[in-house]
Amino acid sequence: SIQLGRGNEDPVTNDDLLAWCISGAELPSGDFGTPGAPNVVCAFTDAQMQALVDDRCAGCHTNGGMSGTMTLDDIFVGAVGVPSFEAEGLDRIEPGDPDSSYLFHKLRGTQRDVGGGGNRMPLGGPFWADWELERLRLWILAR
Repeated sequence: SIQLGRGNEDPVTNDDLLAWCISGAELPSGDFGTPGAPNVVCAFTDAQMQALVDDRCAGCHTNGGMSGTMTLDDIFVGAVGVPSFEAEGLDRIEPGDPDSSYLFHKLRGTQRDVGGGGNRMPLGGPFWADWELERLRLWILAR
């Protein structure tokens, strides 16, 4: 079954397909779902993550764009395990560790806290919603 990820209950957000995910909570009956209990926060799938990057980073980091030496036409090639050039000692995405992932900090606006600089991304906004950042955090944890 599918579920609406926790934090997406408002009538605008719940229309976004990215707000939904496969339910992974197995019930004693062998069924999946969360009847009578709060839904869980869903991690992005790889395809959802790439689609979001393609949409939100278009022009600067996708479709041939290489702003700041980073292209994200394939997020695995451009970011996962790739050293950051703005924050020494951090990868753009450190597999399994969102707090050591510079891209996560750039999207949250906390890049200066880890020795980086520049502006919060995407440049000028709109910025990622808290529920999107949480799903990104879970996606990084699963790498």
